[in-house]
Amino acid sequence: MIVLKFGGTSIGNAGAIGNVIQIIKKSAKEPIILVFSAFGNTTDNLLNAAELAVSGELEGSKKTLQKTEEYHFELAQKFIAQNEFLDLQKKLNLYFEKLSGMVTGIAALRDFSSAVKDEFLAHGELLSTTILDVILRKFNLPTVWIDSRSLIKTDSKFTQAEPDFSKSSEQVHKILPPILEAGQIPVVAGFIAGNSEGRTTTLGRGGSDYTAAILGSLLNVREVKIWTDVDGIMTADPSVVPEARSIRSMSFQEAAELAYFGARVLHPKTITPAMEKKIPVRVLNTHRPEGEGTLILPHIKLNGNPVKSIAYKEGMTLITVVSSKFFKAYGFL
Repeated sequence: MIVLKFGGTSIGNAGAIGNVIQIIKKSAKEPIILVFSAFGNTTDNLLNAAELAVSGELEGSKKTLQKTEEYHFELAQKFIAQNEFLDLQKKLNLYFEKLSGMVTGIAALRDFSSAVKDEFLAHGELLSTTILDVILRKFNLPTVWIDSRSLIKTDSKFTQAEPDFSKSSEQVHKILPPILEAGQIPVVAGFIAGNSEGRTTTLGRGGSDYTAAILGSLLNVREVKIWTDVDGIMTADPSVVPEARSIRSMSFQEAAELAYFGARVLHPKTITPAMEKKIPVRVLNTHRPEGEGTLILPHIKLNGNPVKSIAYKEGMTLITVVSSKFFKAYGFL
């Protein structure tokens, strides 16, 4: 069994979704679980709509939502004929009606608290998985949409929720095995979870990777595959260093350190659940599925290179404070 996670750039347009469908078909020779992010820049667009609303620009917020709605409908209609579109359209309309109501409330109350933010931004993944579930079934893939809020249970630290692995394990083992044993493919929204009160929480930006690793860990899968838009983890950011090369393999420790210090390929928390269960994580390029990508393993042999990769964070300032060495006055700082 494997978990396949696809990021927003991997499903951002019809051509990319076509690539994903072929990858899934090739992977479906064994039981698989699919985890999807929101389409393209949807999360950023939703965040922009909410920020406009909280600043009192309700008209601009509604226009941003309208563009987001048009984008989703156009993408879905590239794969689904108009006469088969009505059921999906009803579901999507409900999502966008709720979003419209929420921005009206946000504008009136000038409130975009963490709990409201989670409920609002979760719609990106709810929309993408609802649409992709229908598209994949059109291509004879026996998918089943699963509400990830019923699978991944967390505390109530909205926007940065921490999973309750005991409760999550109970839910995952209750819901997913019957679906997999029936030869069906669960479609799960990344990033989204739920607390003990049934409220929507999220795992932090980029949290779809974390969702995939949590599910892989709880089900002890053979491998977790993170599909993105680059050829694995690179020796540097290819947008800054064009000659950067992909790294064939690295250790969990190296990958976690790179993620923490700014490498954008993985969510910083992704490695932890897989590391604990020693489950390999492979990072691959959706647009070049034939590539080897990067395989992340518990331990690897050293290859002699003193520096494996360079990561960086933007917008940071480092301040060093040094105290004078006053005799017996170490504590004054």
